[in-house]
Amino acid sequence: MAGLKKLAGQTAVYGMSSIIGRFLNYLLVPLYVYTFPPEKYGIVTEFYAYVVVLQIILTYGMETGFFRFAEESQNPDKVFTTVLTSIFSTSVLFVVLIFLFAQKISGVLGYEQHTDYVKIFALILSTDAVSAIFFARLRRLNKAVKFATFKILNIAVNIGFNLFFILLCPYLISKGFNFISFFYSESYGVGYIFLSNLFASLFVFLLFIPDLLKIKFTFDKQLLKQILLYSLPLLLTGLTGSINEMADRILLKYLTVPPDQIIDKHDYVMYQLGIYGANAKLAVVMMMFVQAFRYAAEPFFFSQAKEKKNSYKIFADVMKFYLIIAFLMFLVVLLNLDIFKYFISKEYF
Repeated sequence: MAGLKKLAGQTAVYGMSSIIGRFLNYLLVPLYVYTFPPEKYGIVTEFYAYVVVLQIILTYGMETGFFRFAEESQNPDKVFTTVLTSIFSTSVLFVVLIFLFAQKISGVLGYEQHTDYVKIFALILSTDAVSAIFFARLRRLNKAVKFATFKILNIAVNIGFNLFFILLCPYLISKGFNFISFFYSESYGVGYIFLSNLFASLFVFLLFIPDLLKIKFTFDKQLLKQILLYSLPLLLTGLTGSINEMADRILLKYLTVPPDQIIDKHDYVMYQLGIYGANAKLAVVMMMFVQAFRYAAEPFFFSQAKEKKNSYKIFADVMKFYLIIAFLMFLVVLLNLDIFKYFISKEYF
């Protein structure tokens, strides 16, 4: 019971940051759907679907690999810096490749006029991949409060820039403050959603710099090989899971057949994708609990596994209580869908 209480306590702390963060982020959905038509929100839906899949690839299971090897190592900081070096190197390579082929990639996706979207997301993904290892270290050290603080700051900065670009700038221009036009253009539209995300990701990355300066930097090539061998199956399972979760949003625009009388086929397809993506956000209530549990569970499982004695019983009890709460969350959403649906505009019903 002591182990379960510890897990419950950490889940509560992670849960508060996850719930508060997701709730605040969720409040951006009404802002988007009431500001942008479905065909524009479809762009947001598609790009963030790719983000989920690519984030798994760019971290390639190293978060869990870090937990596994740091628990057994006499020098956890060496494990951390070795993993960090690997993630940072692959992230830089990813950014370079995306920038070199941005025009071709944007053309394949159907955004020939917006290669900047592709470049922005390359920077977001690489920055978040590096930050993910720093967040994993906080979880291993049981610094749940610092973890939660940084997560909420990330979301707060993101929301702040969204409100600035989507609400404040148009308002100031309407009141005659034309100097805003120096850095703001109404035609850029959903691009400001992506820029806000980038600024928030960079802000949190900078918050981790003081932690990095306190750590003695070491790199172990042999250790990295061991971690990579351990993490590869996690990459495959994570990748298949993310594709299973996001393939609908990625493939929908290719599977949608516009009626013959529709002139702008692309807008029709993105319109349908925007509606679909907005409605999919209704599942976020359930995902808040799952995410909070996952943050606390990974380091907890590895620490309990070392004790051996009662670990299997603890794992069984965790599974039981997880399923009970998860199914209750599902029922709450399902039975109150007529209420939850008003978080999105009627245009998206």
